[in-house]
Amino acid sequence: MSEPSAGAMQRITTAMNILVRRYMPDPFVLAVILLALVFVAGVTLTPTTPSEMVTHFGTGVWSLLGFAMQLSLVVVTGSTLGETPVIKRGVHRLAAIPSSPTGAVVFVTLLTAAIALVNWGVGLVVGVICAREVARRIEGAHFPLLIAATYAGYTLWSAGMSSSIPLTLNTPGHPLEAMTGLIPITQTLLSPWNLILAAALLITHVLTARAMVPARNQATGLPEAAANETETVAAPTATEGSTPAEWLERSRILSIGAGLLGLVFVLRALWDGGLNALNLNALNLLVLSLGLILSPGLLSYLRSAERTATSVLPILIIYPFYAAVATMITASGLGDLVTQGLARVASAETLPLITFLTAGLINIVIPADGGHLVLQGPIFFALADQQGVPVGLVTTAMTIGANWTNLLQPFWALPLLALAGLGIRDIMGYCLILLVTSGIVASVVLLAFGQVL
Repeated sequence: MSEPSAGAMQRITTAMNILVRRYMPDPFVLAVILLALVFVAGVTLTPTTPSEMVTHFGTGVWSLLGFAMQLSLVVVTGSTLGETPVIKRGVHRLAAIPSSPTGAVVFVTLLTAAIALVNWGVGLVVGVICAREVARRIEGAHFPLLIAATYAGYTLWSAGMSSSIPLTLNTPGHPLEAMTGLIPITQTLLSPWNLILAAALLITHVLTARAMVPARNQATGLPEAAANETETVAAPTATEGSTPAEWLERSRILSIGAGLLGLVFVLRALWDGGLNALNLNALNLLVLSLGLILSPGLLSYLRSAERTATSVLPILIIYPFYAAVATMITASGLGDLVTQGLARVASAETLPLITFLTAGLINIVIPADGGHLVLQGPIFFALADQQGVPVGLVTTAMTIGANWTNLLQPFWALPLLALAGLGIRDIMGYCLILLVTSGIVASVVLLAFGQVL
């Protein structure tokens, strides 16, 4: 890449950093602002009184507790599995595959996407571990771009087997069950439109990231702290000098036994019910069980989980406000008003595209799939029913759109950046370009889907 191109990229990165720092408050602040806007809109645009809006708030605020717990476990169990010695050793071996800076960017994008399609928590952690190891091995590898490419690959988790919206819609008791019933993953995650769209986005991310690789003399290596860090994958095991309590804490007999119990249950459920039995509860139990089996012991597993646990605090605190907003929108009649407005501009041909773009816009201010499901779901599923569009296609468009603008919204990038030792300024310019190219490709594909319905 030439010097002017590198300069243009740096200017984009700097401009994006200024915009984010100056105009984008914390997602918690945005959630409360949205709450206030919905309250005022409900009172002014519908017959609902302020007292009734307060009642709707209180009724809905705790309606997503189960869902918040499920998503929290996805993060903790997935990240903990990624930290097990076996997984780490495997990643270190994989990092020896690429031999050039360009190959490194392509490799981390593909590897992170492949793992994230199975489990997004594992994909996030393993992707960063791999990017750091690749940067150590390859001279001239540009670490900020490696992390941006890792993040782009990670965003494809929404098309994979840990995607929260499709799995939730296939889980009994989900928030919209009265409207949609259970939607099997054969209509969403395993549908042709999801597979085609995921493949198109992966190819786009790989080609875009490859095109942004700078010259070796312009590359930035690992941060000093990360470069000097020596990672070990060995873990303490039971020894003769241990006390009985310490022996139990470190013994693998208990951790493997507990893990095998959960693994057998999940495998039996999949045998009996097929892939449609894979919902959030089954996925969390599967990842928890594998983590216990691969962990050096129960205490080691718990300590690893503790290092990840703080990353779920935003989910636990912010989700009640999303739940309250959703209840206020639906109970006050605001949802009906929006549905009627969208029905005038959305046709069967354009509904998938409009769903995708709307989800991306909402994600900028509400970066959480649970918020999309309860806020956008009632409106767009009603439109799908009116227009005769498959609910699985609308679900796919909503899910991909809800994660597309994560390349702009830094909420989910913060854990990745903390693991990498970088700041949002280091990757945002690259993420912006990836956002634009992937948005164009997704829009074209979804518009084509609408035309062939």
